[in-house]
Amino acid sequence: MVLPRSTDSELELRDYRLAARGLAVLRLLLLPIIFVGDRLIAHPTVGTHYFDLVFVVACTYSVIVFVECWRSGGPVLPPALVLACDLVLVAALTYESGGAFSQLHAAFLALPLGAALRLAPRRTAAVASATGLVYLVVAVVHPATHGTKRADVTFAQGLYVLWVGAAAVLLSSLLSRRRQRIVDLAAARGRLVAQSLDAEEHARKRVSDELHDHAIQNVLTARQDLADAVAGDSDALPRAEHALRLALEQLRSSVRELHPYLLDHLDLPSAVQSIAEQHAGRGGYRVSVDIEQTAVGIHDRLIVALIRELLTNATKHADAASVDVRLVRRDHAVILEVADDGRGFTRERELAALRHGHIGLASSRERVEAHAGAFEVSARPGKGSLVRCTVPIGAGPTATNGTPPGW
Repeated sequence: MVLPRSTDSELELRDYRLAARGLAVLRLLLLPIIFVGDRLIAHPTVGTHYFDLVFVVACTYSVIVFVECWRSGGPVLPPALVLACDLVLVAALTYESGGAFSQLHAAFLALPLGAALRLAPRRTAAVASATGLVYLVVAVVHPATHGTKRADVTFAQGLYVLWVGAAAVLLSSLLSRRRQRIVDLAAARGRLVAQSLDAEEHARKRVSDELHDHAIQNVLTARQDLADAVAGDSDALPRAEHALRLALEQLRSSVRELHPYLLDHLDLPSAVQSIAEQHAGRGGYRVSVDIEQTAVGIHDRLIVALIRELLTNATKHADAASVDVRLVRRDHAVILEVADDGRGFTRERELAALRHGHIGLASSRERVEAHAGAFEVSARPGKGSLVRCTVPIGAGPTATNGTPPGW
């Protein structure tokens, strides 16, 4: 196994060091068991002359690896060399304590499992194969096997070693997928945070541009009209009043963008209807809202945030003629569905949009999953899209009414 080299593999490096330390401890704990087993359990002694010497070598090697693991965070020797040393010492101790009739043959079962904690599946398979082969060699060539002609013992125990090797490969595969999933999630969250910061900056710039290009210009126009009215222009006052009304509406719209205060003054159906009509006016589509009363008062602020984000996404990208918003309660969850008849999209397009900073669906998914919910997207090019958010009642990082702290 090559140590992780990129910063994205810090979690894998941490897991590797933890596994190395744990195996170092287990290796030390195995030594007294080996010694007691050799002294207390009867086994063939034919051909065994160097057990004590091999045991001393194993003790010295185990102590050195243990000290280095805890002093430097990981073994100094390459993992492949450590595994080779483990296999050689286990084979030598097994041979010196009875071969196939030694109680130490069970240590052969631990070697593939130890490899699974540290190596990729292919290398774990190589270690498992080497372990099975070495065990068979030790068992077959040991004089005690020849004297008793108990090939059945060697065969049965060899099958156990091979079975554990296969289990180790499966374990290694599962651990590798888990580690890769963690790395992918960490990278995705990092990108999401960076993109959310960019999106916040873009939103501020957009609001600033809208205030400058519209509200402020209308105020300046109204000031000029008032000056004209003072100069005697009888039509200037109506023009000034009209400009001030436009500026007021534009300021209110900008305030709504900065702070979604609708729930502070309206119930959930009214707030959702207001948001839906606002986005429908911008996107030029028809919108229908259907909210079951039993779904109200559970995750209201989360629902409003999701609807706002999903309708914004539909307004910008769907090119839809109609959008349907539906909120229902089923058993122990509330289900939000936002469907449109727009252009739809593919999974590849969704990922490309995320890479380019369009984080609407990704941020909505994060919010739903933070509440232990499920976020499903069904879309096909030219066939529209459907987003379904299922949020368990009472789940997630709730404060009151299902609201994440600081929402």
